[in-house]
Amino acid sequence: MHSEAELVNKLKMRNAAREDIDDVIDFLKECGFINDHDFASDYAAELRDRKKYGKNRIKSELYKKGIDPGIISEILENTEFDRDDLYPLAEAKLNGDFSKKNVDRTVRYFNYRGYDISDIISCINDIRESGDSSEISDELRYDGEDCF
Repeated sequence: MHSEAELVNKLKMRNAAREDIDDVIDFLKECGFINDHDFASDYAAELRDRKKYGKNRIKSELYKKGIDPGIISEILENTEFDRDDLYPLAEAKLNGDFSKKNVDRTVRYFNYRGYDISDIISCINDIRESGDSSEISDELRYDGEDCF
């Protein structure tokens, strides 16, 4: 599935005339094959659920796809982002090592993936205080190996 902007760019790369591009896009919209709102909603859910991206990274990825900023704002408002989702990921990434180097690396890792710094730091502090960072959820293991 592609956004309207992606399809327009693909047609431009093939040297299609602007009139033809507009006609094709209008036809695809009428038939229901292009719907940026549905595409953005599905893509945001995929990025959140499969790639474990945070709000900021999802916003960036949707901009790259050429989605209208109004649609992006609406999608992000309606998408659940729970700090509790970050907790097991950070716990696995830290793996009980709270050295400055490892904490900094973990913060950079999750910041790059679109999580807010304040959420990351708060989550790391919660893990440190719990003292139960040795247990890693079975969901984050693949064939007995850590996913990270």
